[in-house]
Amino acid sequence: MVESIVEDLLNAAKLLSEKCTKKIPKLLKHKDVAHVTNPLDYAWDLHEQFIRKWGGCGAQTLLLGMNPGPYGMAQTGVPFGATKMAKDILGIEPVELQT
Repeated sequence: MVESIVEDLLNAAKLLSEKCTKKIPKLLKHKDVAHVTNPLDYAWDLHEQFIRKWGGCGAQTLLLGMNPGPYGMAQTGVPFGATKMAKDILGIEPVELQT
C-alpha cells in the first residue's frame, strides 16, 4: 500500500509539472515576466528522492508550494527545504540538475 501511495504522489507531481511547463510560453509573453522556471522539471531527480524517502510515511497532511528563493526547492527539489536540511536531515543526495 505504501508503494502505491508513493507512486500516486510521483504521478501527481509529474502531471502537475507537465501542466505547469505547458503554461511557461504563455507566461513569458507578458512584458512584466523575465524568467519562468519549473523546479519539478529541472530538479525532478531530487524531488523524486524526497517523495520516495518520505512520501509513504503516513502523513495525513500534504504541503503544496515551494520556497523559490536561493536556498529552497529551486536547488533541492524539496518543498520548503533549505539545501543543508535537505541533505543532512532528509538524506537527499545531491545530483546534477537538468538545466
